[in-house]
Amino acid sequence: MDSRRCLPLVTALTLACSTPPSSSDDEAGEGESTDTQTGDGTNTETNTETETGDETETGEPELESTKIAHQFDPIILAPFEESLPCISWTIENDEPLYVQGVTLANTGGFHHSNGFVVPEELYDGPDGVWSCKDRGFNTIEAATQGTVLFAQSTQSWVEEQRFNPRAVIKIPARHRVVAELHMLNLSPSELDAALRISLELIHPKDVDVVLTPFAYQYTDLEIPPMGESRFVAECDDFMQKAAPNGATYAVHWLLPHYHYLGNYFSVEVIGGPKDGQVLHQIDGFGASPVGKRFDPPIDISDADGIRLTCGYDNWTDKLIGWGNGDQEMCIAFGFAEAALVTQAGGAQGSAVGMVDGIPTFASDCFTLTAPKAPGQGPPTQEEIEGELYLPPIDPEDQG
Repeated sequence: MDSRRCLPLVTALTLACSTPPSSSDDEAGEGESTDTQTGDGTNTETNTETETGDETETGEPELESTKIAHQFDPIILAPFEESLPCISWTIENDEPLYVQGVTLANTGGFHHSNGFVVPEELYDGPDGVWSCKDRGFNTIEAATQGTVLFAQSTQSWVEEQRFNPRAVIKIPARHRVVAELHMLNLSPSELDAALRISLELIHPKDVDVVLTPFAYQYTDLEIPPMGESRFVAECDDFMQKAAPNGATYAVHWLLPHYHYLGNYFSVEVIGGPKDGQVLHQIDGFGASPVGKRFDPPIDISDADGIRLTCGYDNWTDKLIGWGNGDQEMCIAFGFAEAALVTQAGGAQGSAVGMVDGIPTFASDCFTLTAPKAPGQGPPTQEEIEGELYLPPIDPEDQG
């Protein structure tokens, strides 16, 4: 497999697991987590009626919003089959769309998925299910030519990625949704795997922030057999490149990604007034949504960097590396108010000894940055003064 597809862009980064902590367990300081679970999915809203109200409980005017949905073609998985296809949905939007929330619902078999919006001409071909390799799909290209739309928690069935009011992902005009899937059927029976996506759109006049994707990862995994271990990426100069000259870098959303052996995840701040502050921490593994929203967002531009830690309980008799299948990953995906698309990663680790009785490995970091795509700017005055735009809608898709 092309190794580039395993480096979710950073940004992309694109891809998680574990039991989410309750809000009472959070100690993220100024940013508090918001429970992202939506239940069993039976009440997922898919209407396209515009919602407007008089005022919220705080006296603020309600945002003008609406929802659109799309049902992707089902994917038939043979017993115990694993596959890595791509899917796409051409929205046919003649004007930009501003997405405040994304809801994914599937019938099983979706181990993980990463979604992007890209120019319609990129990865050209019919919508539906297709070979990523045949069309040259690349996560870094997708994230920098367009942007990241969503990342699914490992094996979650229903998941809502909702941002703070007025913070959005922008879908520029004539862009379409493309997703890279990791499909896995663990049963002895054929599986009909279906995926539905719902987008909550808000009016351009209500947009304050167009979010930018990021990713932190540790790729040099060599997880010893028959025991616990932890891997730490020390990205202590990350902010120098991610937020040069004191530019804003405010974290809005953070999502972990590891597989079945993962039993610990943490991202914390290095340096500055928030030194040591834990942004997100998880113990254990569970097929549940684990994304965390920061309300209010946490601006870490005055920090030096971030520290990513992933822990594993490798009960097998094999050395486990980085990859799909029975291998592991260590990634933090997210969205921030930031000028640059960013990725930080540990790629050359070494043993540092026992920490709290657990064998620990650590790596310095590399940092990659890229400018946001030209279409990722704020709404124009014409959009702000106009009506809330809706793309062509298939009534059968709306449920």
